[in-house]
Amino acid sequence: MKAFLICSILGGLGFVAMGLHQGLFGSSRTLSKLFGTHEEVKAPEPARAKFPQALAPAAHGKPVPEAAPYEIADRPHKLVFLKTNGREHPWQEEHANHNGDWCTTKVEEVELIVVVGPSRELLVEQKVYHNAPPVDRYQYDLEAWLVEAKTGAVLARRKFQNRPRLARSREDFATTRIGAPVSYHTVFRWAAEIARHGAPNPPPLEPIVTIVD
Repeated sequence: MKAFLICSILGGLGFVAMGLHQGLFGSSRTLSKLFGTHEEVKAPEPARAKFPQALAPAAHGKPVPEAAPYEIADRPHKLVFLKTNGREHPWQEEHANHNGDWCTTKVEEVELIVVVGPSRELLVEQKVYHNAPPVDRYQYDLEAWLVEAKTGAVLARRKFQNRPRLARSREDFATTRIGAPVSYHTVFRWAAEIARHGAPNPPPLEPIVTIVD
């Protein structure tokens, strides 16, 4: 009788093992319910904030809680270029191409935001030549703010001015205008210096001037 009982038990265990191998008893979740075991359930990862839309409040001086904290340090800091309306500035693409270690597309990594105002063009002179077309000299002005993304605090603001070089007594016949808008590189250098070493105190009032062709 004992031998019969032992054989029955061993045969049953063999059948269960074969069933598990061939999937006869369903998924491991079903088996865990049958045998009272518990599976470890992972909590779903929190959804990432949408880039760059979630950063728009910082362009208006409001905090972005999802952003990364900022501390002055002599190292690259993740920063983003936005327009005054909170939308992505065209310079953001140039930023990614030239300074990738300062660039990110994750709101949770952004420390600083450069808010770039509109570029203004001003005709300062029209130089007239006798045997050549006139040459127009243009000045370009722009203002930018450096904002701490997480708090919305404005760390610095600065005006930039590109002044045209003087017209020569003779210019190339194809030259009809002198001057160019303020460049990404000029504003980035200003923002990076402050990000690394902090804003000057007192803040300078004069614009950063560049003489351009």
